Amino acid sequence: MHAVTHFIFWLLGSRDETGAWYGFWSGVGGSIPDVLILTAIIGWWVHNNCHRHRCWRVGRHPVEGTGIRTCRRHHPVLGAHPKLTAEHILHLHREATERAQPAPVVVQVPAAAPVVPMSEPSAEPLPEPVTPRTTRAKTAARKKA
Repeated sequence: MHAVTHFIFWLLGSRDETGAWYGFWSGVGGSIPDVLILTAIIGWWVHNNCHRHRCWRVGRHPVEGTGIRTCRRHHPVLGAHPKLTAEHILHLHREATERAQPAPVVVQVPAAAPVVPMSEPSAEPLPEPVTPRTTRAKTAARKKA
């Protein structure tokens, strides 16, 4: 029985080789981040792929009226149409700009703010700022004045 537990500890890297947790993180503990990254990638793929059974494509297009997303091939509207080309997109853009009437541009200019003259600077000198290096003599002289 001792040989079995020794083998399990050796396999998991749980023997105290040079430090309390060094053996664990050098053994099976070192693969924990790899497993987490792989699990995150698989979870993202399962969540975002096409809802058609056994379709491996990413589902980017929501089906109107339902909560599912499909790829272009399995979408009920997009799958029936051929892929858009640059010429087709340019043609649609030109049709849309010809139909659209430009909206009138209304620019409102704010009223000018009244000019306020600046006041003259006072003749009184500014007080000396208090710093940590101010000596007690300067502080006492300031209090007397």
